[in-house]
Formats: sequence, C-alpha cells, structure tokens
Amino acid sequence: MNPKDIKFFNKFFRNYTKKFYSDAEIDDETKINLKLKEVHTYRVYRNITYISKSLNLKEEEINLAKAIALFHDIGRFEQLRQYKTFLDRKSESHSEMGLKILYEKGILNWMEERERKILITAIKFHNVREIPKNLNTEELFFCRLIRDADKTDIFKVWIDYFEHKSCYNPSYGMDLSDSDEYSHNIISDILANKISLLENIRTYNDLKLLLLTWIYDINFDASLNLILKRKYMREIFKILPKNKEMKKVFEHVHFYISER
Repeated sequence: MNPKDIKFFNKFFRNYTKKFYSDAEIDDETKINLKLKEVHTYRVYRNITYISKSLNLKEEEINLAKAIALFHDIGRFEQLRQYKTFLDRKSESHSEMGLKILYEKGILNWMEERERKILITAIKFHNVREIPKNLNTEELFFCRLIRDADKTDIFKVWIDYFEHKSCYNPSYGMDLSDSDEYSHNIISDILANKISLLENIRTYNDLKLLLLTWIYDINFDASLNLILKRKYMREIFKILPKNKEMKKVFEHVHFYISER
C-alpha cells in the first residue's frame, strides 16, 4: 500500500463521517458521540503509526496499518445513527457494519487481495475478547497491532470521561451504576492475569477494573511504553476506591508491568 492510497482513504473517511453531522434526524447528543469516535479514530491512527515505526516495518506495511486504524471503527457512525448506543449486543456488530460499508462504497476493491484480506481480518477481530487461533502470521500480527493501538487510546477516552467529565460519553447506552460497588469476579480476573468480559460489568468501578485487565492483552513493548508514558494505569488507580483489596490489585498490576 502506497502513500497515494492512504491519501485517498483519508479523504474518503473525512467525507463519509462529515455527512452525519448535517443529518437533521441525528440529535445533538448523538453528534457529540459521533465526534468522540472521529477523534478516537485519528488518535488510533497516530498510535498505530508510532507502534509500526518502532517495529521498523516497511513503508507499505505502515500504510496498511494506517488504513486498518482509519477504518477499524467506521461502523460506529452508522451504529450511532441507527441505534444510539456503543453496545454491539444492543444493536449490531460495529465491525461487521463497518466492513459492509467498505464493501458497498468500493473501498475494499481499491486494495490488492492480500492486503484486503489482512485489513478485513484485523477489523473483524479488533475488539473481540480473544483472537482466533487459525489466522496466518500476517493476519495475527496486524490484529495485534490494531488491538494495541485501539486499547491504548480507549484508556485515554475513559480516563478523560472519569476525571474531567468531558462532553463525550463513551458509556452511551450502557446504563451503568455510579455506586461504590465493584465486582470481586473482576478482581479475581486481574489477580489471575485474565481479561474480563464487558458483558459482566454493572458499575463504573467495574469498568475501571475491566480496563486494568486490558494490560494483559497488550502485545508490543512500544504500546506498553505509550501506556506507561501517559500514566494511564496510575490515573485509573487514582479514581478507584481506596482499600486493601485495591492495594493488592495495584501491587499485582505493577509487578506484572515490571516483569514485562
């Protein structure tokens, strides 16, 4: 994939997303969250560029990674327009919606077969709990790349929301409780180095703890370095309850990162 392709894809993405803001049927709250996904996409784009360059990838590989980042959440815009939620289980898979859009708009026809297959696979599995084990080496690599770039920014999205009460609402459609309660099952997952399921969270504290489990699904040192440099783990612990159980969680996560 060459720079001309990326220029074309960027122009398509800008034009595609722009039309949602002028849709009279979309309310202001939805438009605010459309903007959240637009801004998120460009930050993921920058993250994946940084990680790719740190891995000394070839220019065409970096460009493919950029295309994956640009299109990984393109289904979110139609999902928000139709269903007013970020939850796939309450609507449709935003990954599948995005791939359908790319098919319909002819974007996938722009790519040669090998790159098209990698991009489709990476988008399809960018937000599943576990990547399928039957992928080839290239597909697996680019899946891990977009998952790292995506998670790295989602840490920021949630921390901004919790700490600064930004106008963007990443919990749109989730109906979570603001209580001080939290799930001991998620605590157990953290101490067992396991990723928790989004379906099991009931409170915002659960969600904060869920984010901590994502550290076990970070694949590249460059991604981990970004997370540490931006102090995302520390910021999450700052907004969790202060008790012995959380102290134990903090020490466990800190030890895990140190070992990495």
